[in-house]
Amino acid sequence: MLQDGEKGVIIQRDKQTYAVAPHISCGVVSPETLRKLATHAKLSGPRIHDARIAALCLHHGVRELWTADRDFSLFPKLKTRNPLVKR
Repeated sequence: MLQDGEKGVIIQRDKQTYAVAPHISCGVVSPETLRKLATHAKLSGPRIHDARIAALCLHHGVRELWTADRDFSLFPKLKTRNPLVKR
């Protein structure tokens, strides 16, 4: 069995199952694309992670991202919906 932290392993609360969250620098998004997004939105710090998620969504043709994080409004090309708010 994999150990917590090994190769991106995250042990779940039940201590029986685990999730794997591999760290791949910029995913399939090129550093140039991420840099353009971050520069255009004037991002720094933790919002760079949001830019990476937005770039990956756009790259893979995601039409709408469900999130309660309002920071994604910085990326107008990515439509968002808050699943916690009734429409």
